[in-house]
Amino acid sequence: MTTLHPTAYNGCQSEADAYAKSMPSYPSEAWITSYKLMNLLPDVPALKGTAWHIPVESASQDMIMLAQYFHWFDDIQSLREFYRVLKPGGIIRCEWVRRLRDYYEVYDGTAPQYRKGTWKHVFNTEETEALFHPLQHRRFPFDTPAN
Repeated sequence: MTTLHPTAYNGCQSEADAYAKSMPSYPSEAWITSYKLMNLLPDVPALKGTAWHIPVESASQDMIMLAQYFHWFDDIQSLREFYRVLKPGGIIRCEWVRRLRDYYEVYDGTAPQYRKGTWKHVFNTEETEALFHPLQHRRFPFDTPAN
C-alpha cells in the first residue's frame, strides 16, 4: 500500500476546519462537473480511476493532463502507472494556477502544495529518470482576471 501524505490522510489534522472553508465540498462538485462534461461531450468516455490505477490499456494514451493536483499523489506508484498507460514518447502535463494561491495559502498548513516544491522530488529518482525524460518546468504568464 502506498503511503499517503499525512495531511491528506488525516483530513488536514488541526487545519481541517480552516482548510474545509477554503475547499469546495468533494466529491459532489467533482461529480457535478463530471456530469456536466459528460453531457457536453457525450462521445468522450468518463472513467473512474485513480493515479495508481487508470482503467485504460497499456501504451494507449498520448498525454496525461493533471490540473491543480499532482502534488497530492506525487509518488513513484503514480509515475509507474502513468508510464504504463502512455504511448512511447507520451507526455505528462501538470498545471497549477498560481493566481489561486492567495485564496487558500492561509489555510494550507502542512498540506502539499505546488509552491512548496516537494512534488519535484519524485522526478529526481533513478527509477523515474529511467522511465521518463528529465522534468521540463516552464511558467507561462497569463494575466486573465479571476472573477
